[in-house]
Amino acid sequence: MMRMKMKILLVQADRDAGTFNTLTAAFFIPSIALEQVAACTPQGHEITMVNEWYGKVDTGIDCDIVGISAFTKDAFRAYTIADEFRARGIPVVLGGYHPTAMPQEAKQHADAVVMGEAEVAWPKLLEDVEKGRLKEFYGGKKVDGGTIPPARRDLNGYHSFFAAIQATRGCPYKCEFCQMTGFGDTLHRKRNVAEVV
Repeated sequence: MMRMKMKILLVQADRDAGTFNTLTAAFFIPSIALEQVAACTPQGHEITMVNEWYGKVDTGIDCDIVGISAFTKDAFRAYTIADEFRARGIPVVLGGYHPTAMPQEAKQHADAVVMGEAEVAWPKLLEDVEKGRLKEFYGGKKVDGGTIPPARRDLNGYHSFFAAIQATRGCPYKCEFCQMTGFGDTLHRKRNVAEVV
């Protein structure tokens, strides 16, 4: 079967879109969620990434599918973006911490919700889109630390003062207040040192 080439837009939603500056930069390390999702996207698709830390996404952009990552503080902004793309008939996928914690809420604004880590779910989701069989929910599988692909930093187009490096995932502790415990991510997984450095 010949693979359909899609124009994929990946968005990191931010409630304060476009207000990122060097004063606040000292307190935040940018998420590499988009770069990780891009890294597990099968070859042949055209990927555009927009991190709203640096400016608002243009909801009029030409694309075939939109993937939006959101923290809880950014959920309403993510839903606004999603609703605007869906009004144009473009399928939207929501993922990240908030959609994982609140999948039924997120589903009200999306065609599909990825819960947990996207590396396994995302390629399957794109395959389902190509076959016209997009499911409502994807996820649940943890990625082995040795199989996490290097982030696609070549696509981000931003000049951040900080570069996030992900050497591990998960945590061996079970603190009641921590989101990782709530997501069941208590397995500490390490990446290959050569891939991190």
